[in-house]
Amino acid sequence: MMEKLPVRHRILFVDDEPGVRTSVGRLLEEMGYVVMTAEGGEEALEMMGIQAAGIVMTDIRMPGMDGVALLQAVKRWWPLTEVIVLSGHGDFNMAVTCLKHGASDFLPKPVDDESLEVAIQRAEVRINARIQNIRHQEAMESELARLRSLFGRVFDASPSCITVQGEDFSIREANRTFESTFGCGVGRPCYEVYRRREQPCPGCPMALTLMDGQVHTKEMVVTTKKGEARNMVVMTAPLFAEGGEITGVVETATDMTLVRNLEDRLRSVGLMAGSLSHGIKGLLTRLDAGAHFVEQGLKTGSLAEAEEGWRTVRQATDAMAQLALRMLYMAKPREHAKEKGELGWLLTDTVESAGSYAVSKGVSLSLAGGEGELYLKVDVPAMRTALTAIIENAVDACHGLSAERKKVTLGAEVEGDTVRIKVADTGCGMGEEDLDTLFTPFFSTKGAKGTGLGLFLARQVVEDHRGHIGVESSLGEGTTVVVTLPCLKGEPGAKVGGA
Repeated sequence: MMEKLPVRHRILFVDDEPGVRTSVGRLLEEMGYVVMTAEGGEEALEMMGIQAAGIVMTDIRMPGMDGVALLQAVKRWWPLTEVIVLSGHGDFNMAVTCLKHGASDFLPKPVDDESLEVAIQRAEVRINARIQNIRHQEAMESELARLRSLFGRVFDASPSCITVQGEDFSIREANRTFESTFGCGVGRPCYEVYRRREQPCPGCPMALTLMDGQVHTKEMVVTTKKGEARNMVVMTAPLFAEGGEITGVVETATDMTLVRNLEDRLRSVGLMAGSLSHGIKGLLTRLDAGAHFVEQGLKTGSLAEAEEGWRTVRQATDAMAQLALRMLYMAKPREHAKEKGELGWLLTDTVESAGSYAVSKGVSLSLAGGEGELYLKVDVPAMRTALTAIIENAVDACHGLSAERKKVTLGAEVEGDTVRIKVADTGCGMGEEDLDTLFTPFFSTKGAKGTGLGLFLARQVVEDHRGHIGVESSLGEGTTVVVTLPCLKGEPGAKVGGA
């Protein structure tokens, strides 16, 4: 708010000599000014406190408060007021002192009319310039406040998550969309808020922007405050200081989850047709082979051959069920027909279902634990399909290893009211980038050999059962997938061994 301006045409004349006050006061009135007079510095300050003048004219040498002290007080309390100093001694050093303290002029006494008028005009020019500067500053501050308000509204109204981050990756400011999606992240590192990490993400676009000062874009999977995975397109742009150095980064994250899901659905149409035809063809071949062994066993009376054929038929029918479930999940959401089931039976049945695939790849598949009585309420075929998909993925991860190193273990352990089912392999492991996109539809580390649907559908099944699926992996050290599911409360249970 601009300081209250003194009356421009009011002059306060201060002199301890009554005759001088009278003569100069009359002269100023003839020039058209409203004149107030005071005989000393103290009285002048009292009068300024009641009604400020635009210009103060004061003698230097006066009893009590002299002209220099009055000048300093006026410029401290009424900075818009101009002060003209008069002196009958013509002291050059005194003139310099007064000008340093903000006097607009220093005139010798007695002062002639022309010099006095010129000094007053110069003082008024300075007053006018200062008033214009203040008004211009007020206008600029008003416009700045308007722009800040507009920016704040746009900042908060944006459907994208916008943050301002420091060079240490900490979030300095965040808009409303960000806070509603990720919670209050101000003061925390972006990688901790977005992805629950302790170190910056590999290929972080913000790190690249800090290095080269350019705009960078990357799509990544992040985790919301509710634990939901979201596909975000993150764009970073540098913030520069006046000297040109980078002081921070503006980051905009746009949620592309719905778009990616729609794209995935569209791509799945063609994939479903191809997968269905290829899968059915392979299953029919297995059924035909199994039926052949059953017929031969019945003809020859070889029970072992008939049993081997029947196992092949059983595995093929299980595989058909899994294929049908995968297609149903891709086509539309489905309600699960949940029933009470014993954990040990589910694990044993899953190992039998995935056993032939493991054998065909030369991988040892074993079951560790699951002997005790522990019950779950699950859609058994769907959960078996999910666990089988995880096991098959673990089996494929052992490709290229020596025969004695190809091992996959299925096990479980109780933790409070939940059971943790673990599938551990001794395979090649995964890097951080692969872990981040492991459960994304159509993502596969197996190239053209993989569809990228197995683990995606496995996660859907687990989450539909109010469970959680997580992965622990290191390159060259194998991978462990952990499926956490709720147990049936109040049911008898015993300790279940771990993988």
